[in-house]
Amino acid sequence: MKIGIFCDEYPPRHHGGIGTFTHTFAHAAAAAGHTVRVVEFGDEAGQRKDGPVHVLTLPRGRFFKGSFVLDRLRLRRFIDEEAEQGRLDIFELPEFQGWLPWQTRVCPTVLRLNLSMVSIERFEGRRARLSVRWCEQRTLATHRNWIGASQYVIDLTKTDFGLTPARSAVIYNPAPESPLSDRTPPPEAPDQYVLFVGTLSARKGVITLSKAAKEFLPKYPGLRLVFLGAEVMVDNEPSSAAILRTVGPELADRVIFPGRQPQKRVASWIAGARVVAVPSQLEAFSIVPLEVLKCGVPMVYSSDAFGPEAIQDGVTGLLADPRDPTAVAACVQRLLDNPELGRRLASAGREAVADRFSVKRCVEDSLAFYRAVIDDAASRTSWAGTGGISTSRA
Repeated sequence: MKIGIFCDEYPPRHHGGIGTFTHTFAHAAAAAGHTVRVVEFGDEAGQRKDGPVHVLTLPRGRFFKGSFVLDRLRLRRFIDEEAEQGRLDIFELPEFQGWLPWQTRVCPTVLRLNLSMVSIERFEGRRARLSVRWCEQRTLATHRNWIGASQYVIDLTKTDFGLTPARSAVIYNPAPESPLSDRTPPPEAPDQYVLFVGTLSARKGVITLSKAAKEFLPKYPGLRLVFLGAEVMVDNEPSSAAILRTVGPELADRVIFPGRQPQKRVASWIAGARVVAVPSQLEAFSIVPLEVLKCGVPMVYSSDAFGPEAIQDGVTGLLADPRDPTAVAACVQRLLDNPELGRRLASAGREAVADRFSVKRCVEDSLAFYRAVIDDAASRTSWAGTGGISTSRA
């Protein structure tokens, strides 16, 4: 199969979850014998090889106000031309920022839903820019074959956009494939700490955890709280300032901000933690709980959004209401006070991750979805060619 994937944050570019997933998936699909090309935008046109994966760069438009339209037209033209030349069987892209608001002529398309800008901004109490709203709405309405990184994100997308897919499936993003071989915490890590991992934003739960820390930190004098991730603005101030203001001056010296770290360093920080706590309020899918469980560390996660799909409460981890600091604090304390419970949950978590969130399972399920979409498009094209009316929406 000849697979095209759009990703505007493909490594080694600065990337988040979509870039990490695309890199993992592309390499695994290529290793399974498929031709995989990743398409991105850049200052200059070009191409390069990332092992077995071809990476093609389309030139980004230089007209400030009209670039968002011109770039999307350029992407559609590329897909049409490659499919007509027999170099593409299917093309996948995220719904985020709506990169394909128009129908393609030949190539069947799939959207992999992780989280739209419209949903993020709505959660934050804002409206996304009109251009973004239009692009995402049109992309979702035009391309109705949806893979959801969780059931939660499919349901959220249906609600936020008032749309129903023609075909959909939940296919979880895979956990990191490589096991953690070095469980030594970084030299700057404190002896005992509770760890948060992720962007230091309110929707990821940093303020809730900061309020919870006011309840559990005083009970454990040697314990520290570590916020590992990129800083952003929270309530018009840097997130570290908002966190320190929330925990208060009496606990501020027990809070540590190592900043954004390379993946291997993140794994080391996770491995050294007594508990990882991420009470996220809006999460379509997160790699963090999967990394934590693979490392064998007990976790407190969110009872909202993707949380119940990632962790079974009381079996592979603990879930807490991400808007209730007291509930989060109680779960953290339960794990700190009962190491045996933490070991039992972490052991069950490792088994669950290996079964439900493997790269092999993700690729196999995605390829099966691709084949169904391709076969459906071919049958409708054949019907149209015999004089019938094609009702293609993919």
